[in-house]
Amino acid sequence: VMDTDTATILAIHSDLYRTTTWSDEAEVIHHITKTLADKGVNTNFNPWSLIELYNPECIVAHNAEFDKTKVVKRWPEFGKLPWICTQRDLPHEKFMSKVSSGKLQHLAVDYDLQPARKHRAAFDALLCCEIAAKHDLQAAIKVSNEPKYCVYAWFEGKPDYKDTKFITHKDYLKKAGFRWDGDNWMKSNVAESILKKYVTLATATQGWKSRTVLENKQN
Repeated sequence: VMDTDTATILAIHSDLYRTTTWSDEAEVIHHITKTLADKGVNTNFNPWSLIELYNPECIVAHNAEFDKTKVVKRWPEFGKLPWICTQRDLPHEKFMSKVSSGKLQHLAVDYDLQPARKHRAAFDALLCCEIAAKHDLQAAIKVSNEPKYCVYAWFEGKPDYKDTKFITHKDYLKKAGFRWDGDNWMKSNVAESILKKYVTLATATQGWKSRTVLENKQN
C-alpha cells in the first residue's frame, strides 16, 4: 500500500496462500516448492478487507488485464476500482527515449530502480508502486478506462531501402514504440485519447499508410 503523493510505503501485506493445483513447470518459474506452499495461509481470506481498510484510489499491476481477470473472477468486488497497468497505461516516454521490453524487471532498470533477483509478488508490487508514483495517477486512471487500439503502419508499394526519408520514418516509428510484426509496424494498447497522435505519426511521410483495430473496450 503506497501513498503516491509522497511515494511512501504505508504497509506491506504479503502472504503465501495454499493452492489446490500445482505443477513442476510453475515451480521452475517461482521456485516455491509444494511443501512450502502447503504451509501457506487459508485461501478463504478475502483481500477486499484490505481495500476497505485503506480505501485506495486505484489498483496498480503490471500486465493488469491478466491480473484483473483472475482477481475479479474470484473476488468480484475488485472490479469496482480502476486498475492501472504499469506496462500500458503510463507515459514512460516522458522519462526515457525507449523502454527496454515489456517485462517489469527491465522497466524497473529503465527507471534506475533495483529489481529483485527472484520473481516474487511482494517485490513486483513494490516496483509497480514506485514506477506509478512517478506519474500523474489521475491521468493514468483516465487512460486505463479508455478503449485501447492497435495502430498498424506500412509502406504502400515497393520501398527504397536506401531512401533517407524511408529510413528516417522507420526510426520515428521505433522511437514511438512501434515494433515490426513480420508484416507491418505496429503499436498496441494505444488509448483512444492519443490515438490520433499515433495515426498522424504513422502516416507523416508520403507513401506510408495506417489502420487501427480496437483491442478492448477498457482495461
